[in-house]
Amino acid sequence: MHNWNEFCQTFKYNWDIIDYPKEKIEWIIVDSSKKDHSDLIPFEENIYYIHIDPIKYLDKINFKNDNDKVLWNYFNKSGRLPNGFMRDYAVGLTSNDYILHIDYDTLYRPKTIRRKLNFLKNNHLECVYCREMLAYNIYNHQFYKIEDKSNGYESTLFHTRGFWEKGGFKWEDIQNEAFSFYYGKGLERSMDNYYDSIKIISIHNINQYNPIKLDIGQLNISIKIPDLIKNLNIKKHPMTETLYDIFNNQNINVIGIESEIIDQIKKENWNCKNITENKKVKEKTLIKKIKNLEQKNNLCIINTKYPIWSIFKEIHFDIVILESNKNFDQMNSILKENNFISFENLYLNRNFLIS
Repeated sequence: MHNWNEFCQTFKYNWDIIDYPKEKIEWIIVDSSKKDHSDLIPFEENIYYIHIDPIKYLDKINFKNDNDKVLWNYFNKSGRLPNGFMRDYAVGLTSNDYILHIDYDTLYRPKTIRRKLNFLKNNHLECVYCREMLAYNIYNHQFYKIEDKSNGYESTLFHTRGFWEKGGFKWEDIQNEAFSFYYGKGLERSMDNYYDSIKIISIHNINQYNPIKLDIGQLNISIKIPDLIKNLNIKKHPMTETLYDIFNNQNINVIGIESEIIDQIKKENWNCKNITENKKVKEKTLIKKIKNLEQKNNLCIINTKYPIWSIFKEIHFDIVILESNKNFDQMNSILKENNFISFENLYLNRNFLIS
């Protein structure tokens, strides 16, 4: 989890607002980050915080078809563990018969547990989830709807313990772990009440979704965003700590292309250069400017209005960040065609991970 100090407020809020007997709830929070955050967890009898060391568990995870250890090296360098492992580990610590997966960047409405439980029981199911969610942007204070028609959202997943015992989460899953968890086991179904949980949209996740503007008045329900969320001021890029860990405090060269965040993430020992143009960037000009620096290029942060193609054929970067969702689909495809593999919003060169 990134931005602990900002998002820890949601823990207490979600715990207090859920309209379900607290003595019947146990909340398992698993943290694999370097720092212990137990001091930020609400002091409640049924809230359990577990801080684990990723190095102790990484070798237990089998990344299929990872003969060059590309995936293993990413998690080893970043000091993290895959989402699939984290969810499975947490469920294994539970003792109750019903399990709701809660994400730290999501708000839950008071009746969430009751509605999911009733839907599951009334339809004789063992697992339910939503393929749509309500979303709230903390910068413009607008509501949106987000959709994942193929997989469903992990932060809406609700299932019985027996369903998990049929086959847990795949430890190697980096994303979309809900789909591989429920698929093919039967007795599962999506729910349509997407307004039961609200994804908080900020700099840490804005590129993961394609929000659809929503008139909240059309829902005919009362949804109030708490002041603690309205007042969130998240400016630190979520990839900052991950980059620090991956480069292990080395002196690196950073190239920004129309970047607006390069000053937010740079360290004192990073050599940063931001290339800005008042017009459409010509790739030949861009390539020439970077080559004239005569340096190894470790990190590239891209925020162009138009997709760029040929630069990755001529210039090597260890890691690329797409700063915004401009041309995201095109740039995502271009990078993957040029030997990059994506982890959240980081694109790492396979050769960098093999070395």
